[in-house]
Amino acid sequence: MSTPEPDPAARTGTDAPAPDGPLPDRRGPVNRLRNAVLALVVRAQTVTVLGYMGVISFIGVEALIVVLGFTTVLPIAIPFVLIAMAAAYFFRERLRALWTALRAKRDRRPAGD
Repeated sequence: MSTPEPDPAARTGTDAPAPDGPLPDRRGPVNRLRNAVLALVVRAQTVTVLGYMGVISFIGVEALIVVLGFTTVLPIAIPFVLIAMAAAYFFRERLRALWTALRAKRDRRPAGD
């Protein structure tokens, strides 16, 4: 035997629907602020997790373990280390060409210089 549904017209209190539609927003400013901060934290954590997943696929698990091991020494440097590694990866062809040019220039120099 199920319980009968209450008559919507007889409801009182905060769950009573507004006359023109759904329930009004009765949350206080503190609750709205708390929910906004929570949403911001969740988004930041999501971006961080996606960033670390990208780094894992970029530098490999072994290198990530070394980088994360560095966090005990200077944790603020982790983003800068990862940016430097990414820059070296993206500019590796230019770095290789520069290194080859410098070596060739050094080898062509006369012995008296």
